[in-house]
Amino acid sequence: MYAITRRKRGPRMRALIAWNDMVLLVRNVADHDRWTLPGGGPKSGERYVEAIARELDEELAIRQPTAKFQFLKCYDKTEVGEPYDKICYFLDLSETQLSKITLSNEILEARWFSIHQPPQRLSSVVELAIRTTSQDSFYHNP
Repeated sequence: MYAITRRKRGPRMRALIAWNDMVLLVRNVADHDRWTLPGGGPKSGERYVEAIARELDEELAIRQPTAKFQFLKCYDKTEVGEPYDKICYFLDLSETQLSKITLSNEILEARWFSIHQPPQRLSSVVELAIRTTSQDSFYHNP
């Protein structure tokens, strides 16, 4: 007889990526009908900021040093309505020339949206992160 053990779900990292007044959102395979922030979970022994940098490289071919990621906020799982907490980072690419985004097989679509006109059907973490960055003046205003 095999015992089924349930692994505790740890927090998931997400990145609010800004380029001037635009934000990069994704639709992924697991939740294809909502736009959300790219990210994922840490590997064993990996720091959270290392995890988000690795996830963006793997999922979107966005390569940035960990020093460019600013901690935004940890949203409790009850706040985001999901089974795990979301640790959010802010990545400002406003001073960067954008390169082509290459999608992994986990991502169905990635698009830039105006921070002032986000799409319909957003995950709650997107709304919370945008609100937090707006309140804390994270955005680069040209």
